Amino acid sequence: MSRARVTIEPDKIDIRNYVGILFFRWKVIVLCFLYSLLAGVVYLQIARPLYETTCQVMIYRDPSLTVSQSQAHWQQLRMHALILASTRVRNTVIDRLTDRWESKVGGRREMWLPVTTSPLGHSGNTILEIGVKGPYPAYNEAFLHALLEEYRQERQTSQKEVAGSVTKVLEDELARLQERIRGAEEDLIEYRRKNNMAYVDTKASIETRYLTALMQRRNELQTERILFEAQYPYIKDASAAVITDIDELTRESGAVSPFEVVAVTGEEGAPAAAAAPGAAAPPEEERFVRSERRASARIPPTDDGGWQSLRIELLRLQLLEKEQAKTHLENHPRLMETRKKIAEIEERLGIARQVALERLKARQEALGRHETALETAENRWQASAILSSKRQAEYQRLAMILERYVQMHQTLYSRLQELRVSEELKAEHYSVKEDISTDPGPVWPNARKIMLVALAMGMAAGVGLAFLMQIFDNKVQSVRDVEEILGLEFLGGVPFWVHSGLGRRLRPIVTDDHAAGAIEAYRALRTTILGALEKRNENLCLVSSADSKEGKTLTVLNLAVMIAQMGKRVLLVDMDLRRGRLHQSLDQERSPGMTDLLDETVTLRDVIRETQHENLSLLPAGKTVVNTPELLQSADLEGLFSGLKRQYDYILVDTAPILRVTDTVITASPRTGVLILVAAANRTPKPVVRYSLSLLRDAEILGLVLNAIEMHKISSLYYSYQYPNYAYYSNAYAYGYSYGEATNVGPMQRMRRGLRRLSSKTVYEWLRRALLPME
Repeated sequence: MSRARVTIEPDKIDIRNYVGILFFRWKVIVLCFLYSLLAGVVYLQIARPLYETTCQVMIYRDPSLTVSQSQAHWQQLRMHALILASTRVRNTVIDRLTDRWESKVGGRREMWLPVTTSPLGHSGNTILEIGVKGPYPAYNEAFLHALLEEYRQERQTSQKEVAGSVTKVLEDELARLQERIRGAEEDLIEYRRKNNMAYVDTKASIETRYLTALMQRRNELQTERILFEAQYPYIKDASAAVITDIDELTRESGAVSPFEVVAVTGEEGAPAAAAAPGAAAPPEEERFVRSERRASARIPPTDDGGWQSLRIELLRLQLLEKEQAKTHLENHPRLMETRKKIAEIEERLGIARQVALERLKARQEALGRHETALETAENRWQASAILSSKRQAEYQRLAMILERYVQMHQTLYSRLQELRVSEELKAEHYSVKEDISTDPGPVWPNARKIMLVALAMGMAAGVGLAFLMQIFDNKVQSVRDVEEILGLEFLGGVPFWVHSGLGRRLRPIVTDDHAAGAIEAYRALRTTILGALEKRNENLCLVSSADSKEGKTLTVLNLAVMIAQMGKRVLLVDMDLRRGRLHQSLDQERSPGMTDLLDETVTLRDVIRETQHENLSLLPAGKTVVNTPELLQSADLEGLFSGLKRQYDYILVDTAPILRVTDTVITASPRTGVLILVAAANRTPKPVVRYSLSLLRDAEILGLVLNAIEMHKISSLYYSYQYPNYAYYSNAYAYGYSYGEATNVGPMQRMRRGLRRLSSKTVYEWLRRALLPME
């Protein structure tokens, strides 16, 4: 089975789709809207009216007697609101009023009224509005009177109970805190005694000073060693003087320190507190310490070889050699003696350079070993300092615990005193600011609110149900359904002709008066189909549908008439051998026809008849037979249609519904011709069309035609967008009127014609279908 390849574009949000759905499902929306309004009206009629009774109570504190403003006023107000709305208070009120009002209001259950409270004031003076709602105004007032009285008693009782309970809780907590404070003090004193904290503090100070000094000394040695390692590759060939100067400079650079720690001796030789790491020493002592270290760093190493005097002697001999070279020959004894002495001194200077270099290497090795020893000493002092720090940290932790307990004790003690003073002074006052009153009119039901809610719910339910129905609707509705979901080429759409009278007798619509809309629709369909047939080099076309009453016979009949009007010789074949009706539409006899031809009882010339339409011939269905499938399978349909193709320009074959009988499945084949499917818009389910296509595996499908597009029932927006090729004559589809009539008739004439059609029966039928959809 050959199908058209459709390129599916990515989904894009288009508001016209959603607007079209709303127009298409307008009946559902209107129905939900009307039902919601009806429900609102019914509720207004059956709802029992409620009257609101209110009063205002002022709760304030005297500023001159107020001890603390720690509590917010809304918290105080919330406590009073909870008392008024409590279940126990309302039950007590109902018990008081039962004897008098139980029989009047209809039972104890009806005596239960909801209590609402809302604040109206701010700052120190707070007004609380109390209200109840009920169907009986007199009972509302009696209930509110009893509620206020019970509130006064409950407030006094609760204040005493709360004050007593809070006081007891605070006193108990204070006693526990005092015990904890004593325990914390004892722990702190015992820990200080056991660990001798005075000795620990002094020891920690000394350890810190020693540790700082060791760290500084190790850093100096490490710096000097790093400098030796960095300079050694460059002094291998240097003289003894250069090596000595480098040694002196390295010692001075290694003595550089970012800070100095100086111990100041106190009275009686006791060491004073060490300066903290990073703190600067006094200026005089700092200069003294640095000058001493720099002086010690500048002491040159001992010159055991006397190389400096040798260098002086070498310079003297070199000058003497120059003078003798001017006056003596090369082999003169004095010149040779001088050069010999120069060579000896240079040899001795080389030995001195080697000795200086070896001494420098020895110094580097000594620095490494001494640095290791300093690191060991530093680690031991560090371990001792860490132990002292832990003891000091534990002592500080115990001190902080004691301080926290003391602060908590002070806070609770202050709160207890404030509570006692507040209770004695009675700083909070209560008075009724506005007497009990009842609104003359009912506050519920509120007609405006109820109708607005009904309106909103009706619209929301209608729109939601419309989109839900659209989502779950599996019928063929649009070009997208045909091309993207079914995978068929969309050939065109045919409108539903309301006033055509096709239910009584099938006839060509394109030949009726005022049928310009039909002519345009079938003209567009004819153009599309003939173009597709020309591309396939085919002139025979079978027309079928998945089920009956989808308009295949009407489509093939009007299409044949439209092609014949072009001057083409057209043969219309009725292959619906069980329920053929084309002979009635063209005023011809049913028999002899196709069944007689397949039985070979007549010839082809005997069954083909000319019709009243020029260039249009008909081959009717013929007599009714029982064994139609067997007759079709035994006949040579390919040979029959092959001969007819040479005699006519176009052959249109009306076949039986695919899912009703197997005639179309037997007839359709690529050798016979192409097949056009007809589906009724918003009536034919897509799964039915898919199943029909699965049965026609060997057929070549030309495309699908959507029939009976009911544009007279909805706004043209939806289908004008879904079928853009037909938007220019969409207005002419409605009710089958032509362009000329729609143009010549004025607006007043159209209005009068519409009013004549709008009879009481029409209105009754519309309301019955809208309000009783199940019927």
